[in-house]
Amino acid sequence: MNKKAEQFQKFIEERKIQGFRSQDMQDQEKSTVFRSNLKIDGNTLPFAIRITDTPFGEIQMLIAPKVTTDKAEQAVLNLFNRYNRQFKMSRFYISPAKELIMEAWLVDKPNELDGEKYLFILSEIMIKQLASVYKEVMKTLWD
Repeated sequence: MNKKAEQFQKFIEERKIQGFRSQDMQDQEKSTVFRSNLKIDGNTLPFAIRITDTPFGEIQMLIAPKVTTDKAEQAVLNLFNRYNRQFKMSRFYISPAKELIMEAWLVDKPNELDGEKYLFILSEIMIKQLASVYKEVMKTLWD
């Protein structure tokens, strides 16, 4: 586990935040991924916090596992383009595997991690933004 990931692990333990599983990725950036779930509009959505030994960290949420038709994909892309202009901190996109993703990138000082910043961006920005558009995304996906 990299130094910043150790700091995040200590942060969630000290605050008795439960529900995270961590995994060292053994990649070039020495990533550790902390996975959990959250509820949006009654649905359980997985999310991950990826902490590396670079200045960058990432929070990623899986909105839906797959877009199934070309028509739905184009409609969702149009919707996501609108969200990407509207929301400054987070980005919406369709992955190469056709998953609907919301993510945010954070910048940390070298070898320092501010756990409060990660939780603030997750809870006060990303979750609230996704909650405000989730029904529209699902309607667009399934229409």
